[in-house]
Amino acid sequence: MRSFNTLLSRASLILLALVLSACAIPLQVQTAADPGVHFGQYQTFGFVEPLGTDRNGFQSLVSTHLKAAATRELQARGLRPVDTAPQLLVDFGIRVVERPRLAPAPVFTLGFGLGRGHWGLGAGIPIYTDPRYTVSPAFGTLAIDLIDASRRRMIWEGLVIDVLPPTATPDQWQAVIDSAVQAAFARLPSVTGR
Repeated sequence: MRSFNTLLSRASLILLALVLSACAIPLQVQTAADPGVHFGQYQTFGFVEPLGTDRNGFQSLVSTHLKAAATRELQARGLRPVDTAPQLLVDFGIRVVERPRLAPAPVFTLGFGLGRGHWGLGAGIPIYTDPRYTVSPAFGTLAIDLIDASRRRMIWEGLVIDVLPPTATPDQWQAVIDSAVQAAFARLPSVTGR
């Protein structure tokens, strides 16, 4: 019985890995850092209030996912979150762009023929539709900003382009956000080496 449970656990892990890899999308990441800043000087961080991803004075679900992912990434780099007087402030922005494009569509035809046959003579006019239609998939660009709190100056920005695939459902947003934030912070200059 124990070997069956072990086998079942391993099969579940393999299935989870396959599902996550199927959801994985290639991310295009761009970053810019202030060349005069030594990132090892920062030890604490907090979040801008309100975040750029909040809506109407309320923290959005996207903001909640972004804060959790950024907290994990920054803590993994030795920084700690504080509520008062953080050295770094983190902010987010998302811009959604629709890109219209022509896509193929099924062609509908209707017609009548002209000819002579078993049923007699006939005449017809074919009617065709345009075999193309316009679709506007939405793509999102995530911006992560790190701001030196004492100088009120941005010192690093990470952009993850086309982070939100048009097929993503709200249930998949957290996984998409986690991978996007991880990809951006992978390019953060080293904050260790104090």
